[in-house]
Amino acid sequence: MKALLESLNDDNVIYLDPGWPPDGWKSFRPQIRSLLNSLDWFLPNEAELIEVTQEASISSAVESFQREFTSNAMVKMGSEGSLMISRDSSKEYSTERSENVVDTIGAGDSFNAGFIYSAAVKGSYDVDLAHRIARDWIEGRYREKISL
Repeated sequence: MKALLESLNDDNVIYLDPGWPPDGWKSFRPQIRSLLNSLDWFLPNEAELIEVTQEASISSAVESFQREFTSNAMVKMGSEGSLMISRDSSKEYSTERSENVVDTIGAGDSFNAGFIYSAAVKGSYDVDLAHRIARDWIEGRYREKISL
């Protein structure tokens, strides 16, 4: 897998959202960690970053990630917004709180879609757009357009 990612990396931007492993992190963690230097973007939520780095807090996890890996990370933090991590810096992005939560399942995936879409279409990452798409998703604005 690592060789495939490295060969694809020349002409592509590689993103990985790890998801939460059903069998726990013990066997999954080393696999994810072995891929992180072959990615452009790691897209975990806050709990996933803490589990991957085996740190006790988000601030310690950020420091550990920056020390150990070369990929960038965009960490989803729910109603607290998100956190972009590069090798040399990190930046927090706040988001407008949702007033009408219908369902939060899929919020992270919809954030990822907005984040990647903005880079593909606009040529740069628009975190505010990603937040708006996730908020619209959890407020049910897309349900009338698709059948679930």
